[in-house]
Amino acid sequence: MGTFLYRSVKPRLFFGYEPMLLENQEILIASREKALLDYLYLNPSPNDPDADWADATRLQNLDSLNSKELKRTASVFDSKVGRMIDVLFATGVM
Repeated sequence: MGTFLYRSVKPRLFFGYEPMLLENQEILIASREKALLDYLYLNPSPNDPDADWADATRLQNLDSLNSKELKRTASVFDSKVGRMIDVLFATGVM
């Protein structure tokens, strides 16, 4: 069937979602900003993110994100995620 990877976030990072009903079952859907931050938190990244990293991520539709909400939410994560967000803003990717 494929390879499945299971990862988890620290309990203090379990926020930023809304319940939604799908086929008579409640699921939790993250906001766009929280989904990006979770992605950056859970996936391997460089120790010192730079402009090359920002271009290589090939993230799309970042202009639809709320930059104030993204920066506010990023402050709850570790400093590495915060630096990655700073690089995205500094390089004009966002």
